[in-house]
Amino acid sequence: MRLYFSRERRIMPLWLRATIFAVLLALFASSGTPAFAAETVSRQPSAVIVPANENVDTVFTVGHPLWIRGIVTNSVIAVGSDIHLLPGSVTTFVLSIGGQVFQSPLSRVTEGVFAIGGGNRLVTTLTLASLLSVGGYFLRASLAAALFFILLAGGNLVYARDEQISAWIGRKYLRLLGTGVMISIAPAILMVASFGTPLIWIPTIAIGLLYTLLGFCGMVFVSNKIGRTVLSAMQQPARRVLSLYGSLAILFVTNVPLIGVLVTVALWLLGVGTMWTVILRRGLTKTPEI
Repeated sequence: MRLYFSRERRIMPLWLRATIFAVLLALFASSGTPAFAAETVSRQPSAVIVPANENVDTVFTVGHPLWIRGIVTNSVIAVGSDIHLLPGSVTTFVLSIGGQVFQSPLSRVTEGVFAIGGGNRLVTTLTLASLLSVGGYFLRASLAAALFFILLAGGNLVYARDEQISAWIGRKYLRLLGTGVMISIAPAILMVASFGTPLIWIPTIAIGLLYTLLGFCGMVFVSNKIGRTVLSAMQQPARRVLSLYGSLAILFVTNVPLIGVLVTVALWLLGVGTMWTVILRRGLTKTPEI
């Protein structure tokens, strides 16, 4: 592995670039044709070229060599191919995995040039696997943190109005789970149908967003129910800290290997069914009289 660094200050941490690259690779590696985020990049049968008079943001390709003559303001990434930085080119971050970087003395790189593997398939495979693992870890951590704060904040907001809903979940959880399954069928069918019918993309996206909102709101009530159950087991009265207990319990259970995914799906469907029931039975959200 060869690493080249410039003396200028690095704008973005390497681990963040690795995460971004891993996400990009997961999206595009299954395609045999090069993918790039530059509208004006020209593509020849065997190469991707940035012309001398063009200024683009990011270039990413798999299996096709890159020839840079113009200006790339963000990243240049190639997997399984070489990168050629020709005279007059200006780039920020250059990464080649499984290939080499050929840089002209008349080209300029403001951050750094990374060449990993150099044609060695074993090194390339191990590097890609590592980047995907790191990217997957940071993605999971980010999603878990976002879910935790949504449940915590939402639980505190509905604390005064969710007592009857929590009791309903405790008594009718199987019914609510079945309702969640039935409600989830329509968005799933629309999503599958939209792949063959572009005309329904807009309603599919709108219904998908509403379904997502329905699920997250319902998960808040499910989280509070779990928190109330935890406090009851500890023989303590219900108070706002129950949203914290419920959020932590969901975060822990959904990250258990093997069964975590199944638990996540079950809790999500339960949340969808719960929120749908709350919409139909508005009396469940009334504040109990003292």
